[in-house]
Amino acid sequence: MVIILDIGQIIYSINGSDSKRYYIVVDINDEYLFIVDGKRRTIEKPKKKKIKHIMIIDEANTRIKEYIKNNKLTNRECRKILKDYYSK
Repeated sequence: MVIILDIGQIIYSINGSDSKRYYIVVDINDEYLFIVDGKRRTIEKPKKKKIKHIMIIDEANTRIKEYIKNNKLTNRECRKILKDYYSK
């Protein structure tokens, strides 16, 4: 099975100290993702996470992707986006 990852996707951490939390993918590097939630992991200091330790929740959101590409995604916006996933 081929996993297609892209920046702007919402993922769920299944392993590690950050397990059971939602994140936004802001960068991809080989077998690692760089993820943020706007609270514990901010835009300024994203978490490096192995791809095998996550579950993809949603496909890349065009609006989020554009924010990331233009360096306009804020920690506040991250929290606002992820808030909806915790209420599901």
